[in-house]
Amino acid sequence: MLARELAVRGSVEDAIASYDAQRRPATNDVVLANREGGPDQCLEIVERRAPDGFVDVEAVIGRDELEAIASRYGRTAGRPSARCGAPASWPRAGAS
Repeated sequence: MLARELAVRGSVEDAIASYDAQRRPATNDVVLANREGGPDQCLEIVERRAPDGFVDVEAVIGRDELEAIASRYGRTAGRPSARCGAPASWPRAGAS
């Protein structure tokens, strides 16, 4: 994204300003999501529900709940896939 801005803007300063204007809102959303739990939310839920430990984590937090948390966080972080750990897609060079 920065490389594209550098290619199309008249100056480095304009390119960085444009890049910042595009990326800052998404970055802020990710920072706020991390403050509200982010990926660690799963660990906090398990600790709260099973403070004395557990044998089977799925008895404490189900796969559907984990997927829902990962999906919400993934959308905030800009990952197109709802599956935690799925590879992000990257645009091809020259693609819009």
